[in-house]
Amino acid sequence: MMIEKKEVNNTMDNKKPVVNIFCSNKGGSGKTLFSLVAILHAYFNGMRVAAIDLNFENPDTATILHGLIADPHAGEAPIINDGTPLAYREERINDRVVAIRPHPLYHVSWRIFPFLDKFLADNQEKYDMVVVDTGLNLPNLMPASLHGEKWPHSRPIPTIWQLYTYSAGLRPWEVQAYDETVAMFRQFFHPEFDARNLIHVFNPQAFIPNSLNDNVKYAIWAQYKFDGADQMVRRLQKAGKKDLYAAIDWDTFKKEILLEVRKEFWRQPLGEFWKDEIPAIFLVVANNFLKARCIVPTNIFFHPYVYHRVQMIVDDLIIRRGKSMESIKDLIAPVYDNFVEFLALREKGAAAPVLGASQAPVVHAPVKMAKAGQA
Repeated sequence: MMIEKKEVNNTMDNKKPVVNIFCSNKGGSGKTLFSLVAILHAYFNGMRVAAIDLNFENPDTATILHGLIADPHAGEAPIINDGTPLAYREERINDRVVAIRPHPLYHVSWRIFPFLDKFLADNQEKYDMVVVDTGLNLPNLMPASLHGEKWPHSRPIPTIWQLYTYSAGLRPWEVQAYDETVAMFRQFFHPEFDARNLIHVFNPQAFIPNSLNDNVKYAIWAQYKFDGADQMVRRLQKAGKKDLYAAIDWDTFKKEILLEVRKEFWRQPLGEFWKDEIPAIFLVVANNFLKARCIVPTNIFFHPYVYHRVQMIVDDLIIRRGKSMESIKDLIAPVYDNFVEFLALREKGAAAPVLGASQAPVVHAPVKMAKAGQA
């Protein structure tokens, strides 16, 4: 399916919506949770939100939002573009949030960017934020059919949030697919896409401690700290006070973080560690990277803590009755707060230089405010 060439007459003074896409190399790692956080943050900042659920296995974002509709007798959402390859259902959740899901959701093969392109061509003047929850790994966003295509200039360039689990660097064929995908992104969107619009998320809340002692601490504290977490936060704070921000290109990220995680993982003979220790590997590598570079990365989102009350939160939100936007925000407050802080970090470092193998040393980044999520 080709990308449309249709131009848009944008009635919002040429203002384009922010587009955030969430994907991961493993299920249950936080795509839906972070999609909800992005939706809530936009909503509570007065933005008009289109929440697009393109997770074809488990459309949990659409399910949770459907549960917010006050009228229990509300009929099925209307179909837009019925009878076309890009048909979808549009369900109004409240005055500023609309849930979008493809129609039919099953029995078809969807392509993310052609769908998003068509949706934006018809609707981007209606929304300030578009959030896309996918069930895909990063390489699955770019099918071979888009090779040689270009994203239309009239559409906003999306920001892609890739959530990683411990297995991300262990499969050499997956790393090769990442390389190929990033090369396509650079051609499809712009040459610095991987540094400006690709956010790497390390999310240890996907892991639950296995040992009895750690489970006890975990239950009592409601927050499980891995060794090195506080040290990592202090390093980021120290560099932040000096305005030492940098955008990290894919090649640097892969060499100095992703593949170093692989080395650290295999350093333990026979993989003899508890499951709760695996995320700590990311912290070891992150601390080494931050110590060597003395910067705040604007496109690496570290989560140093596990929060007890957000474990299994997606299942809880699906079955919980009487939900509201406010109550969901309260339930996921720790992750929400971290997300807001990271967006502020990205705004402050929006004009930061790109750190790559061929780049000059990091300099003080000019403080230039820009809307988070945009290039």
